[in-house]
Amino acid sequence: MSIKRLFVCGLALLAGCAPIAVQTDYDPDVDFSSYQTYGFLPRSMSEQERASYRFSPELFEKKLHKSVRAALAERGLQYASNNPDLLITFHANVRHRQDVYDAQHGYNSWKSAVVDVDVHEYREGTLVLDFIDRRTNDLVWRGIGTGTTEGIDSPEDLQKRLDKAVSKMVSKYPPKP
Repeated sequence: MSIKRLFVCGLALLAGCAPIAVQTDYDPDVDFSSYQTYGFLPRSMSEQERASYRFSPELFEKKLHKSVRAALAERGLQYASNNPDLLITFHANVRHRQDVYDAQHGYNSWKSAVVDVDVHEYREGTLVLDFIDRRTNDLVWRGIGTGTTEGIDSPEDLQKRLDKAVSKMVSKYPPKP
């Protein structure tokens, strides 16, 4: 087995531990210190969206709410079912991805390059959290987390990955201008 093939196999094994990439965006004109409470917007899903979930969409949403509550409690925000300052909603999707690795290994007897190609296929998940000002109905903050879904084989694995992704996103709230 070539060193390159070992490298690609190693990447596949480590993918379950791969970091979650996080991006945030926010309205710079908003005074985030005025937000003390939050609640969740009710969601409805199309049949196509429901079919894209590997686990139950309703249970996914419960797990996500649990992750958000824990992360926001660490930031000093409190959950309020009536008239919260912020309304939180989410978008989630998973898509099939491929990484192609190639390496030139030398020349054959016809003096043409010998190329070895390896393809690593995986599923990449993206989670978007939107924070909306309840009074103005304006989006004030967005967190986006992206990472591989490899290694998520059980509801417990999913909860751990959601906890990690949400914690990493919410660590950037409130934004520091």
